[in-house]
Amino acid sequence: MPNVPAPEALIKNGEAKHERFPGHPIEFVHLPGNPDSGTPAGQCLWFRLSGTLPDDPALHRHLLSYASDFNLLTTSLIPHGIEYRDPKLRIASLDHALWLHQDTRLDDWLLYVIDSPWAGGARGLARGIFTAATAA
Repeated sequence: MPNVPAPEALIKNGEAKHERFPGHPIEFVHLPGNPDSGTPAGQCLWFRLSGTLPDDPALHRHLLSYASDFNLLTTSLIPHGIEYRDPKLRIASLDHALWLHQDTRLDDWLLYVIDSPWAGGARGLARGIFTAATAA
C-alpha cells in the first residue's frame, strides 16, 4: 500500500476532495494525483461510514462489501475523460467479488487503492485493495 497522508490532514489542509453525497452514509477523501502506480487508470482514496456502528463484525463485513463497489467503475473511466455524472452514461457492476482476510471497522478510515488494467467495448475491469494501514 502506498504511504499517503492521513485523511484528517488532507481535509484540514484542503489538499483533497472530501465528498459525501446527500443522503449517503459513506464519506470519501480522494487523494490528489495517483500515488499508487502511476498508471492512467488508478486512484487512491480514504473512505468510512459517517457515525459509529455497533461492534458486530458481520455488520462491518456486509457494509464493507457494499462500500467496496463505489469508485471501481469510475476508475475505469479516468483515462477516457468521462465523468460518471455524464447524462449519456449508464454504469452498473456486472460482477463483484470480494476477499476479506481480516475483520475491520467501516466507521474507521480505510485506504482504498484502485486500478483499472483494461477498459473497452463498453466494459471495464477494475480491482481494488483496502486496508486500515497506518497513514503517514
